[in-house]
Amino acid sequence: MPTLLRSALMLLATAPMLAHAGTIEVVYGPVDVPSGAVACALFDAPRGFPGGSGAIAQVRGEFTDGTAICRFKDVAAGTYAISAFHDMDGDGKLKTNLVGLPREPFAVSNNAPSHFGPPRFDDAKFTFDGGTLRLPLHAK
Repeated sequence: MPTLLRSALMLLATAPMLAHAGTIEVVYGPVDVPSGAVACALFDAPRGFPGGSGAIAQVRGEFTDGTAICRFKDVAAGTYAISAFHDMDGDGKLKTNLVGLPREPFAVSNNAPSHFGPPRFDDAKFTFDGGTLRLPLHAK
């Protein structure tokens, strides 16, 4: 098969996927003390949620006027959950106390509750159909 024809067929095969890709904008805040940055993680499965170990993408957002935005670009349509934390000291790690409770503010999509442990993926998941989705998160 000629190279040009093969390239055209591959482009046609991926076109539906590209049409449903988009950007998820996580809007974190407002916060009273906008020091450091916000670390955001995107998950497509429960593995590792809400920590960063199972995330398919991680980005940071800098504060402007007390609000930070994390942008996940070229995200395919699907089911996802997001976790974010206010990295106040800028070290890239969520600070916890001796029993593992967060000492830095954090948030997850759908404001999923955290009863006797971290929030569950199933409570935080949402459907993304492509395009641009602005997702506000409020720290706990």
